[in-house]
Amino acid sequence: MQQKYEFNSRVDYYVIRGRKRLQRVGFVKAYRRTLFGMRYFVCIADHSREVDIIRPSQIFGYAPKKEDKSNK
Repeated sequence: MQQKYEFNSRVDYYVIRGRKRLQRVGFVKAYRRTLFGMRYFVCIADHSREVDIIRPSQIFGYAPKKEDKSNK
């Protein structure tokens, strides 16, 4: 059984653009069950306002949150 990712989960996934496979990090903004299975709508984490529609098999897993490196 595949894992169901919740709303606003930070995930590591890949998409195929042209002939290249791009690995990205984003946040799950919605998920829908379709005729062909579950689809996730993932917003990219780099503030570019792109949304990718991906299958659960394209998700590698949860992405850890980056730690702040500043010294206060």
